[in-house]
Amino acid sequence: MIIVDLFALEVFGRHGVTDEERARGQTFLFDIQLDVSDRALSDRLEDAVDYNEVATCVQEVSDRRQFALLEAFAAAVADEIVARFPVERTRVRVRKPEVRPGGLEVDFTAATVGRPVKTRAFVGLGSNLGNRKANLRAAIAKLGEMPKTTVARVSKFRDTEPVGILDQPRFLNAAVELETGVAPRLLLECLLAIERSLGRARTGVPQGGPRTIDLDLLVYGSARIDVPGLQVPHPRLHERRFALEALAELDPALDVPGRGKVEALLSELDSGP
Repeated sequence: MIIVDLFALEVFGRHGVTDEERARGQTFLFDIQLDVSDRALSDRLEDAVDYNEVATCVQEVSDRRQFALLEAFAAAVADEIVARFPVERTRVRVRKPEVRPGGLEVDFTAATVGRPVKTRAFVGLGSNLGNRKANLRAAIAKLGEMPKTTVARVSKFRDTEPVGILDQPRFLNAAVELETGVAPRLLLECLLAIERSLGRARTGVPQGGPRTIDLDLLVYGSARIDVPGLQVPHPRLHERRFALEALAELDPALDVPGRGKVEALLSELDSGP
């Protein structure tokens, strides 16, 4: 494992508890630690994390909304970093050097947040080529082999009609609940690697067409992520009955961030046109 540290990254923002702080704005200092994979030892820029992109990411979080507390600011930055970049973990400390709360004799105030901790993630599985049941079972086994990950529960397998492109074989679908310490971006990379290992071909096949295996990251804790190449929750989850039914089997009270409870989403499909 390689540790990359960025110290005293200056970011301007209009954050704070008081109206005066938010109106005038101030400089915040970020110390960011990134646990990156050993592939950076290739000495190729494309295998490393671009520090300029990390700095841009932090400023974008600062510009997107106002935070009253340093803790919330640091957490939002940490969540964005693990969503955007192929890092195993990050530790974010944000310092506010210009303010001494209550006149305290301190050099600065700060808050530190680490990501990820163990998170509940839900993965949807589907197959409509070859031995569908064997494909799903092989994928579930490989999910359990991922680092820092345990397969907690598996839904029953459901035989479903295809969606989108209708002229193709029927699917066998399921969902899996994971307990994982793998960050969202790296988790997605693991899912794509499992697909490739089981013969998934993405070239020359229309999107939504036949496939040996399909693995979708449906929900990752309470995260709401919308960055290039990664959207969580899955953007079409609320429209897919087979996926919602599998999630409801695993956890009827599951909340889909930004959408609501799984059971409520199923009821909306039942009452729809």
